[in-house]
Amino acid sequence: MIAAGCLAVLRFDSPGYLVLLAVIPLLIVLSFRSLAGLGPIRRVIALCMRTVVVACMVLALAGAEWARVTDDLSVVFLFDRSNSVPRPQQQEAFDFIERSQSEIRPTKDRLGVVAFDGASLIEQLPAGSLGLKRISAPASPDQTNVAAALRMGMALFTNDS
Repeated sequence: MIAAGCLAVLRFDSPGYLVLLAVIPLLIVLSFRSLAGLGPIRRVIALCMRTVVVACMVLALAGAEWARVTDDLSVVFLFDRSNSVPRPQQQEAFDFIERSQSEIRPTKDRLGVVAFDGASLIEQLPAGSLGLKRISAPASPDQTNVAAALRMGMALFTNDS
């Protein structure tokens, strides 16, 4: 890994291909003679273009990836409001969600809530603070569809967290 600043990292899938960058000086020496008929400015431009093309090909072979590193955090709580969870435990779960608000950094972290039973409902999109006072009433309390809730919760995550 090559650190490029404090927010991004340049990684390679196959770093062994980077050895091919050693061909660039040889390319410059051999191309300098074959471009002798060009004027000095056109020769330098042609050499630079060839060097850039070869470097890009080597980086592509090496599988270069630019990854942005962030410490932002998104948390999406899935709240089971079906009849399979007793009301006192549902209240404890909601109290836990409220208490977790004090642990987040409002400018960097986001908190979201998806309530589910037979149907899933986004109670709160990921935001810097909890805007819920209570969870809405169940739509299908006799059913539980955890898979749909997980899909909905995963869809709420942003690319930068």
